Amino acid sequence: MRIAFCVIGVNDHIVRRTEFYRQDFELLQELGHDVRLVKSPLGLRASDDVAFVWWWNYLSAWGPAAKMLRLPIVVTGVYNLGAQHVSRWKRAVKSFGARWADVNIFVSELERNRVSAAIGSVRHPMFAPLVVDTAVYLPAPESGVRRPGEILNISWQRRTNMQRKMLPELVRAFAFVQRTVPEARLTLAGPPEDGQADLRALASELGVADAVRFPGEIDRTTKVRLMQQCAVYVQVSRFEGFGLAVAEALACGATVLVADRGAVREVVGDQAAYVRDLSVSAIADGIVDCLRGFPSREAEQARHQYVHERLGRAVRARRLQTALDLATKVVDARQAIA
Repeated sequence: MRIAFCVIGVNDHIVRRTEFYRQDFELLQELGHDVRLVKSPLGLRASDDVAFVWWWNYLSAWGPAAKMLRLPIVVTGVYNLGAQHVSRWKRAVKSFGARWADVNIFVSELERNRVSAAIGSVRHPMFAPLVVDTAVYLPAPESGVRRPGEILNISWQRRTNMQRKMLPELVRAFAFVQRTVPEARLTLAGPPEDGQADLRALASELGVADAVRFPGEIDRTTKVRLMQQCAVYVQVSRFEGFGLAVAEALACGATVLVADRGAVREVVGDQAAYVRDLSVSAIADGIVDCLRGFPSREAEQARHQYVHERLGRAVRARRLQTALDLATKVVDARQAIA
């Protein structure tokens, strides 16, 4: 099958560095399909068999072009229906776009159920979780690599995203943590975007700038190493449509601290520690509790196995193929009626 992998405005580098794009691109290839990156609706071809689109909010652009060429549309992504940072206008664009798709792949049961109920006209909603390459994301081969007091978060540091991920609150919580655990260090990795300067200024204001590191955008090898070395991975968010980095950290055997918001519990279950609420004091208390000891090798392996069984690559691969088969059947039936 010839698949147009449709993501507006990206290049090959972005696809390779962005875990969820790379995973789907590679999985579709491993399923035996001919996959090419298409950056604009003008790049679609009549010789394509399927338009595989990332993000509902761009379907108003991809939809007309694909339908003119009689291509079935499969769409996926994180819908973020319950996220406060998503504007009413953007929700309307997504809702309108969903009507173009022949198959809608949601990354969590939560989103599939919520979006289907909210919009009411979603065609063929499916659930296929984002996945973790558990041959890459795994505990360190040797014991004793975890660093006492090492706190890690990896996020895009765009202002809108860091508000949802509660990075300013994490920095404030860290200032309290240092009073109890003076050796604690915080690493905030990820593309600086337009928000890192704000985080740096806040760390300086709170007197913890020397203990907060900003390594910027990191490659996958570095990300795995940091997840293998950290004492706790913290991602306390106001909302998560999935939470892929949390699953990756868990696969590396890390102790993970999260908030029970959105689809997080669906992803990590009882394998993570949960904050009691979203206050700075609750985040600080949760971090201190997590820093009291390292997981055993057995606990690290159990976390890795948990992710492998529920979120291994084979899980999404099977469901992607089901979605492609369904999309082509829908179009064949439509053409037979015509």
